[in-house]
Amino acid sequence: MVLKAPRCSNGKEEDTSEFDKRDAEIAALKEEVGTLKQLVTRQAADINDIEQYSRRNILNINGLPETDKEDPVQVGIDLAKSVGVVVQKSDIDRAHRIGTKGKRTATGQPVHRPLLVKFVSYTKREEVYSARRKFKDVIPPRTSCIQGVDLKKIFVTDNLTKANQKVMFRARELRRRGELWAAWSDGCQMKVKIKEGGPTHKIQTEDDLEKLTRQCAAGRPSRLRQLEGTINLS
Repeated sequence: MVLKAPRCSNGKEEDTSEFDKRDAEIAALKEEVGTLKQLVTRQAADINDIEQYSRRNILNINGLPETDKEDPVQVGIDLAKSVGVVVQKSDIDRAHRIGTKGKRTATGQPVHRPLLVKFVSYTKREEVYSARRKFKDVIPPRTSCIQGVDLKKIFVTDNLTKANQKVMFRARELRRRGELWAAWSDGCQMKVKIKEGGPTHKIQTEDDLEKLTRQCAAGRPSRLRQLEGTINLS
């Protein structure tokens, strides 16, 4: 014989029902919060893409000594001329240094602020960017405002958003640790290679990096299997 507990109209059964109702409300709220988080993430990515696109005509000139009375536009023109690219004043929208002026390293050496050059057209910007590797093999023209500057110390980069700078910083960390073979940006698109001779992967977020490195780790033989393969067990 099975005895059943009597139902109480105002006892534990009502308490359980109330808890179930609250659990359902909490679950619904959590789902709504998750949906909103995804929406915010997508919107932030869209805003970052728009900001990056607005920077596509800009180049960062790093390692260039700064003078008190320099003309940033003329500096940009003479730098381009040094690598065989003809740039007129009308080709440059604006040019200026960024960062705090007068900073020094721990050893007292001056810190050269990056020079930003915004070109009127992406085509002209690409001409200069494509010729950037020539800086290590040339000297400035005698009549230029950058005469005497060691152009080997200059490197030209894309003008990335803060979010994309963070992604590239992480990519370079992984490269130093040997988890990536190369990491770079080209035309404001961030790219990596897992191994030498391997395919180029475009990335947009740190999550993209983590997925790639996890896939690489999953496909890489373990240290134990590598050792087993080198030991003659016979």
